[in-house]
Amino acid sequence: MQELPEQYPGATSADETLARKSWAAYVPSILIAAVALFGFVPFLWNTVRPLAIVLAVITIGFTTYTVLLLRSYHLFMNDAGVWLDRGILPWNKGVIGVRWRDVACAVYFNSFLSWVCQAYSIEVQHRFTQGNALWVGDLHFGRNAVARINEVHQEYVTRFGTQ
Repeated sequence: MQELPEQYPGATSADETLARKSWAAYVPSILIAAVALFGFVPFLWNTVRPLAIVLAVITIGFTTYTVLLLRSYHLFMNDAGVWLDRGILPWNKGVIGVRWRDVACAVYFNSFLSWVCQAYSIEVQHRFTQGNALWVGDLHFGRNAVARINEVHQEYVTRFGTQ
C-alpha cells in the first residue's frame, strides 16, 4: 500500500491522512479555463474589449478558486471515525464524516477512466441510513484508502463488537 509523504496541514498526530484529490479532478476546470482564455477572449478582444477583459478576470478567478478548493480536500481517519475536511472560505469550510460505530463498510467505484487515472470515487457507507454516507470522487489514493478504512473498521468491530 502506498503512503502519503506528509500529513495535511492542521492534522494532529492521531489523524491518518488517507487520500487527496487526484490530478484528474483538476482537468475539467483547467480545460474550461483554457477554452475561455484562448478561445473566447481573443475573439471578443477584437470586437468588445471590455467584455473580453471581464471574461478573462472571471475565468482566472473562478479557476483559481476551483483549484484551491480541490486542494483543500483531505480524507483522513482518527480514533473517532473517517472524515473529509474541505473548504477554503470560512462559510464553506468544514468536516463531514462517519463515526466508527456507524460505518457499514467502505467501497470504491472502478471504471476504465478511474483505473487509467488512478482516481477513484469512494463511499463510506453509513450503517443505518444512506443519506449519511460519506462520498467523495477523484481520490488519488482512493482504492488504498478503502482498504485501510475497512481494515481499521474490522479491528474496531473485533475489539468492540458493535455489529
